[in-house]
Amino acid sequence: MENQKDMENCSEKASEEGSVEEKGSRSEAKKEILSWVKVMLIAFLVAFIVSHFIIINARIPSVSMENTIKVGDKVIGNRLAYKFSNPEKGEIVLFVSPENAGQHAGQIFIKRLIGEPGDVIYIEHNVLYINGEAQTEDYVDSWKGNDFKMIYNPELNKMQLYDDISQLNLDDYKIPKDRYFVMGDNRDGSGDSRAWGTVERSAFVAKAMFRWWPLNKISTLK
Repeated sequence: MENQKDMENCSEKASEEGSVEEKGSRSEAKKEILSWVKVMLIAFLVAFIVSHFIIINARIPSVSMENTIKVGDKVIGNRLAYKFSNPEKGEIVLFVSPENAGQHAGQIFIKRLIGEPGDVIYIEHNVLYINGEAQTEDYVDSWKGNDFKMIYNPELNKMQLYDDISQLNLDDYKIPKDRYFVMGDNRDGSGDSRAWGTVERSAFVAKAMFRWWPLNKISTLK
């Protein structure tokens, strides 16, 4: 009788231990799942913050910046660049296109910043002048364009034809405060401030920093 009771007690203990072990393994599995969920949530949060507040990853859809950047290239832009300072001439910038850009209004454009507030921009025989000084633009591969003389008119918010620059009061043609003049490096294949006017300061999204695709053309952008 005693042996039988001992066997029953041992059986009950084994059953209890098995139950405890099973509960313990389930608890460990839940902890591991929760751990993975936390890691995934943190990774998602970090990716969201980086992509929306720190950098922008952009694919180039048009020829407007050739040969500096070509169709299909992918570039990284710094979203923080213009949070604490203004864009500067010569920088390659990403911005929200203005309403005057027609069907492309509101899209992210990439161009080169040419003129700042207070500058006078005009073009003669495919030579760019800023405040009366002809610009040497090594990044422009070719510019056939036309033989017109054009000056940016802030009142019209676009370029207008002129005959003789000396006959104009250039103070009337200065880029207004908080406005910027942009152009594509492919002057013959770019829609830009020549057609749809200047860009508001608040429209700038990021400064283009480097091209990362294609991999054999990784380089900083200048």
